[in-house]
Amino acid sequence: MSKSRMLELAHERLYWPEPDQIWKPIGSGPKVYAQLASKKIGEKIKREFPEDARGLEVSVLAANPKGADDLPINHDDEVHWKDSTDFSAFKSPQMIIKMSWQSKRKRFLALLVQSNEVNEVIICSGSYVSVHLNHENYSIMEAACLSYNSKLAVYYLLLSSHRFASYRPEIKASDLLRVPVPDTESISLQNIQSLEDIDEAIRKAFSFKDSEWVLINDLFDYTLPDFKGNNSSPGRQKTHRSTRNLYEKIQEPHLTKYCEYFLRVIKAGFGQDKEVCATIFQESTDDYLPVRLVAIYLNKLIHQGIKVEAIRSQALLDRLNLLNDLFIEQDDSDAGGIFYQRVARVYDSTEWQGEQVPTVYLIKPDKIRYWTRSMALRDADDVAADIMLGRTELDIEPEVVPQ
Repeated sequence: MSKSRMLELAHERLYWPEPDQIWKPIGSGPKVYAQLASKKIGEKIKREFPEDARGLEVSVLAANPKGADDLPINHDDEVHWKDSTDFSAFKSPQMIIKMSWQSKRKRFLALLVQSNEVNEVIICSGSYVSVHLNHENYSIMEAACLSYNSKLAVYYLLLSSHRFASYRPEIKASDLLRVPVPDTESISLQNIQSLEDIDEAIRKAFSFKDSEWVLINDLFDYTLPDFKGNNSSPGRQKTHRSTRNLYEKIQEPHLTKYCEYFLRVIKAGFGQDKEVCATIFQESTDDYLPVRLVAIYLNKLIHQGIKVEAIRSQALLDRLNLLNDLFIEQDDSDAGGIFYQRVARVYDSTEWQGEQVPTVYLIKPDKIRYWTRSMALRDADDVAADIMLGRTELDIEPEVVPQ
């Protein structure tokens, strides 16, 4: 039986949409999801199985592939007297915004209504908000639609909406009005085919710096899933000692990025000519410790850039005990040693080729959320502040680094 005949039978007996509506949905929402499925799923299958995927077509099965044109007609236009009697917000052009955060998409949802008839609009329930602008300002509504579907909306609303930031993933209409919308001249819906395209368009429209976009990404990828999720959330997982992509094996992907951004902040604050480098201490066996250790060397290049140093678990534990003793000597509070608090920062000096090299040791739990790029920005700021305020001391007996 041919593929088209199978879809025709599904339409006749199972009341599926017509085959053409499955392959080429015209509704704004189904159309976007069909494009995403073709790009994300179809292209991956073709790459992985080029011989078997010849003639492959991928789309989505939507309840209303036509969008607004396929919704039932409303014949009851009466509303409660306390509700608004002005239906101008439901006129075309129209945008519908879902008031709650979507856990599967990890985003909010906004759609532009496409209808063949000027007078056909969508009347939504209280779980949605309808937005209308005249045709002259339609580009503003397009820009707003992109903004509401982006990571930026999630970042902004989590920090500004008390409802979203507490126990309910639902916001108010007044919260939506505060979400930043880019200038219409700097954004367009053309070539937008995926959520990644939306985020990139928003990033360019607002001219976000890399450090600013890192804060948005880390909140989206780690902070919010940890807050709304459980023990399986990404930020609560252990850091990867190594990972592999299509081309190579990558050592310490999380801690390497952490160190890259840490060193960038130090150089930005004290000068690009400053010689700084980092060492990531990694267990040489699968007997992993519950904490990770990173050393930042200041004013001298002990090695180039970032180095991963394999060390036996017992040797690493011995080093942590030495740092614990030094931390107790330096800390004036009664907080205890590094094993009694989640995060510890120890200032020491390292002897290398007869010179004392100022060294900062960072000891934190083996959880991804402690080693994100945004945490690197914060930790580096704290270290820079300690240096400028003179709150650091060098150890009297420096550690000797093997040459």
